[in-house]
Amino acid sequence: MAARSHRQVQPRSATNPDPLRALYDGKLLFSPIPYLSKGFPYLRIDPDKLAAKGVDFETAATARGFMEHGEPIGFEDMPKLDFCVVGCVAVTRSGGRTGKGAGFADLEQGVFRELGHVSSSTPLATTVHSSQVVVNSEVVTESHDSALHFIAAELELIATRTEHPQPNGVDWDKVRPDQFADIPFLSALRDTIELRKRPR
Repeated sequence: MAARSHRQVQPRSATNPDPLRALYDGKLLFSPIPYLSKGFPYLRIDPDKLAAKGVDFETAATARGFMEHGEPIGFEDMPKLDFCVVGCVAVTRSGGRTGKGAGFADLEQGVFRELGHVSSSTPLATTVHSSQVVVNSEVVTESHDSALHFIAAELELIATRTEHPQPNGVDWDKVRPDQFADIPFLSALRDTIELRKRPR
């Protein structure tokens, strides 16, 4: 049997065409908990299990549907991802992105790289309106930021061909004190990752 693809997606309040299409394509989805505020970071959504329970994909492909029908899963238990979708407030044609300012997307991507779930070549994409595509000077891209490979707008699909080097992992010095305070599992996850790096 062919291996099933895995995606990371960012659900929205209404039915999101990204996870909906992926579910119809038979892909496993992994959706982050808003603001990583629970004791677990992600939900696993399996289209086969949804179908077996009689849950239609349109219902499942919403933020409420993800929370109701997704299975809690930790970072360490996730498989290697072959495609990631992140939410953005503004993007540039060279792959720069900014979110709402909380830094969760870059933190997630850093953890994925630390654990080997994604590599520098794993496609990172977003969906935006054309008005959210701005000039490079309006988005500051730092060393710990992850750059986009693809931007899907209503008028075009942009392949950024970004030259920004993707970070190898989490720059823990850039993680803010409020993130450690607000994300229940973050300190323990940092300790686990740091322990893996120590020579045996």
